[in-house]
Amino acid sequence: MNELINRYEISAELFAYELYDSGWRFRFNVPWDYKGAFAPLIAKHLVGWCDASRLLVRPRSNEFAVMCEVDGEKFWFHVLPTTLDCIIDKLMDDLIKTN
Repeated sequence: MNELINRYEISAELFAYELYDSGWRFRFNVPWDYKGAFAPLIAKHLVGWCDASRLLVRPRSNEFAVMCEVDGEKFWFHVLPTTLDCIIDKLMDDLIKTN
C-alpha cells in the first residue's frame, strides 16, 4: 500500500493557482444533483495528490490536494483525509482486480 501511496504523491509545485477548480464536481460529467460516491470518479481520473499544507497556493492544514485530468484538462481541489482514504481504497481494489 505504501508503494501505491508513493506512486501518486506528486510535487506541491504542480498545484498551480490557475488549475484550481472549486467546482470540480462538474468536471466529472455527472448531473448537478448527483448523490453517488465521488471517490471512484476521482480514482479513475487521478493524476496525484500531496499534503495541502505544502502547497504554495491555497494551502490548508489537515487536507489533501488532489489533481485529476478529464478530457485532457488537469485541475485540482482539496479533499479531507477520509475522502483520500476512499480514493486509495478504490485504487487498491482496482489493482487487486487487475492482478
